[in-house]
Amino acid sequence: MRSAATYNPFNDSSIHLTVPQPQAQWIRQEGFNDVIRHSEIVNGHLIPKELTSYPRRIRKLIQWGIVVYVAQFAAALVYTAIEHILQ
Repeated sequence: MRSAATYNPFNDSSIHLTVPQPQAQWIRQEGFNDVIRHSEIVNGHLIPKELTSYPRRIRKLIQWGIVVYVAQFAAALVYTAIEHILQ
């Protein structure tokens, strides 16, 4: 049997203290909760969230990939619109 004076973490005020964290930069966005940080801890590495987080060697490749992807999407929209108008 447990005694009535057992440790209750919900009543421990030292666990629930708020620790202020200074903002390093306003430019760098972080997740709105700890789920993203937890996911990175579980995966064992940080996932790049900005293009500047990638190595300089592959930034141009990623930029061109984005340009090609957006161009294909725009071409598909134009093709669909022209096809719809001609029918």
